[in-house]
Amino acid sequence: MTVATNDRELLRHYVRSGSQAAFAQIVARHMGLVYSTCRRILRDAHLAEDASQAVFVILTRKARSIGPGTPVAGWLYSTSRYVCANLSKRERLRQRREHEAAARMPPCASSAAPAIADSSLALDRALARLARGDRNVLLLRVVEGNSLRQVGDALAISEDAAKKRVSRAIERLRQLFSAEVGSLPSMAGMAELLNHSNIPVPGGFVSTTIKAAGSPSGAAAELAGKVTTMLLYKKLAIAAAACLLLGTLATGAGLLSEGAGGHRTGQSAATPLGDTPPALDAKLHRLLPKMNFDAPALSDALHFLSDVSGVQVGADWDSIKQAGIAWDAPVKLQLGNLTLTQAMREVLWNAAPPGKLDYTVGPNGIFISTAQALKLSAQKAEVPEDATVRALLARRLKQPRLGAKPLLSLSEAIAKPAGVRLWINWPALKRAGLTPDSPISIPGGENVPVGKQLDAALAAAKSGKPVSYAVIDGLVMVSTPEDLKRLAKIAGVSHIPA
Repeated sequence: MTVATNDRELLRHYVRSGSQAAFAQIVARHMGLVYSTCRRILRDAHLAEDASQAVFVILTRKARSIGPGTPVAGWLYSTSRYVCANLSKRERLRQRREHEAAARMPPCASSAAPAIADSSLALDRALARLARGDRNVLLLRVVEGNSLRQVGDALAISEDAAKKRVSRAIERLRQLFSAEVGSLPSMAGMAELLNHSNIPVPGGFVSTTIKAAGSPSGAAAELAGKVTTMLLYKKLAIAAAACLLLGTLATGAGLLSEGAGGHRTGQSAATPLGDTPPALDAKLHRLLPKMNFDAPALSDALHFLSDVSGVQVGADWDSIKQAGIAWDAPVKLQLGNLTLTQAMREVLWNAAPPGKLDYTVGPNGIFISTAQALKLSAQKAEVPEDATVRALLARRLKQPRLGAKPLLSLSEAIAKPAGVRLWINWPALKRAGLTPDSPISIPGGENVPVGKQLDAALAAAKSGKPVSYAVIDGLVMVSTPEDLKRLAKIAGVSHIPA
């Protein structure tokens, strides 16, 4: 078994079973790369140790999201740079405050550490500008010292192809490095500089890092949380084109289309939101930006929602764990402009079976647990938002003429002008023989109730099974009749609002 293959198998073993032995081997194998990168960038031994531990804490949280084509070494290097950027910013702010207070920093123990040569800093800048594929091949071959065969195995290419990629990557790195320092090193000199870029790891640091990665608190966990949130911010889908991307999403619970629907609470919101402080109520109702969750851990997704909304979010992780739901359950979905409670429901339904997790809204914010632990009633009265949406559907508006338009266009053509939010369960519709591109054709008309317009459009969709809609939790949910019954039961509604 090659080193590169072992990397993937160790990561797979850790993701599937939480094997600490597998994780320990990953840390031991790549600590040199991570610590050296952090040490060169931060130029402080103590800060480099904090950053290195945070990198491996992040690995425990995001291991599931590392694709099979991504070398572990490449992922760790990129994450190390993100962590260092966050820590550097924090240190600059701290030093600025101390400077403004006319307090000079006392000499720290790390000042006696060997100085980092300017050429090493220039090397890191050049590596960061290198294309990811070229950077990965150099990290595997030159920095970590793997054989060409091992590099080829990690990248799923032949040994000869790996050799060519290494040569090409070194040549490109030479050009970038030359732009940094003003001189062009030889190919051998460039490889030698890379080879000697590693800095010795402090004794006992690997075992200390393994322990820190298993702790939910501490400096490393705090820094990891901040960086994970920063990475989530980088993935916000701000562009208007994100609405179109939602239409192609055929995984998870379905699709949320942009509209002007009202505020939707969790099942547990039997306590009226009017009882919450005005400032909190305003935050709960404010629309959040469009977001793209690319498989972060559930705990990180909740942390992000808390940060972006300014509302405190707490969770009963003991009850959640007892229900068989992990804190690092991946969340993979895209959301349009939603309120916090709307987004919260979608995240919870994506990370766990619908109805398994829920939340309460109190004076201090949002609290999450299992539906059973929150003792939610099996039935509930129709929420005010449902009555509002029902009234909007009864309005008579101009019916648009749709000539073989895609089913996805229902949101823009009918729902949005009516001011309602459409939720389409694409997986269920796919089983009925429909896709976002399935054509629908309806004639134009005047003074047609919005609900009748939706009925006509869905009837025009040629599917193998009936397709309908229901008003549940302030949304117009489109799916098959049997699936709508299931969703109504989850929402605690005793009947399907037709």
